[in-house]
Amino acid sequence: MSTTKLALLFAFPAALVAGASCADNTEATDITEDAGVEDSRVPPVDAGSEADPDGATVPEECAGDWCTVALDGVRDVSLNAIWGTGPNDVWVVGSHGFAARYDGTSWTVHRPDTLLALYSVWGSGPSDVWAGNTGEAFFHWDGTTWKQSSLGLADDDPRAVLRLAGSGPEDVFALLEPNGEFSGTCPVSWGDATVTCPKVYRLSRIEGELAWREATNEAYVCDNLRYDDFFCVGLNGLWVDPNGEPWTVGASGRAVRPKGTATPPLISGGLDETYAITSLEGIGGISASDVWTVGGGGTIRHFVDGAWQIVSSPTTAHLHAVWARSANDAWAVGDDGTILHWDGTSWQPSPSPLDDRPRALYGVWGDASGNTWIAGEHVLLRRQHETTSRP
Repeated sequence: MSTTKLALLFAFPAALVAGASCADNTEATDITEDAGVEDSRVPPVDAGSEADPDGATVPEECAGDWCTVALDGVRDVSLNAIWGTGPNDVWVVGSHGFAARYDGTSWTVHRPDTLLALYSVWGSGPSDVWAGNTGEAFFHWDGTTWKQSSLGLADDDPRAVLRLAGSGPEDVFALLEPNGEFSGTCPVSWGDATVTCPKVYRLSRIEGELAWREATNEAYVCDNLRYDDFFCVGLNGLWVDPNGEPWTVGASGRAVRPKGTATPPLISGGLDETYAITSLEGIGGISASDVWTVGGGGTIRHFVDGAWQIVSSPTTAHLHAVWARSANDAWAVGDDGTILHWDGTSWQPSPSPLDDRPRALYGVWGDASGNTWIAGEHVLLRRQHETTSRP
């Protein structure tokens, strides 16, 4: 899979024909080994190496408020996601099983035992980090090493772990690429036609057992994802609000937020009108009453006052991710090196070293002190708080 794959993978059409089983199944899955499929073109797994002058790093270059970060191997990979707990603990993951951690001083590469692309990363703390790859495998960082597990799906039924998010070490959500079958009847007039649908799994402790279980039952699919008697709408983005409730967005402007109650591991959800017809991909916010989502054609929507509001966008580039520090400080990134900043009044472009050589940007995250990181195609960017030192 090429390093530009992420935008293509997330651009699920409304008439999605590659899907996942969305039947009501809350039974815990077994933890199994899943090594994935090797790619002879990629470098061997590296358990931990600091950046070195081997030509694979990108020299630091600054423009506007942003600087590129010299990271070993970044020229060979697409960085797909970034997340952290604070200025001294930041993770970035990408293609060819690439993973690296920043400790506040330097970056160190910590590759898990996979040669497949890592699309997502999230954790509750420095010794509890999850990453997901293209083969439905999960990797857990315990503070020292990565350990691998999976959902126990069939070997011929791999599906990418597109997004990870959670509220704590025993409450984590994973959005999986559609690849399976759903044969529920919703409504009855549609009959029992088999369709393909996305699926959300949840790591939670039930009756003393901590395990990944399916969280999207038939009611969730029928009410929010089933498009007609032939198709389900694809989901691209996942965010968990401070109340521990998951929000999802996807194709055809679809946005599902928590509504009602559900017994774990199941989740509740209800559709909201977003007034968007393009695919929504990134979602993030500061509270359940202040949420952003972005997507195709530069689409930006803001959930305030109980509804999604149309917000003027200064770009037509596809936006992949959004992250908010406060009501007056949010960032969105996307294709063509697009970086946008929200100042509480409007979204404006933010100049960077990529203005003269644009490339796709896939992830954005920041800490409370003012540092902001952006991950993208062969590049890692940092916007530093004025009191911090450069990486």
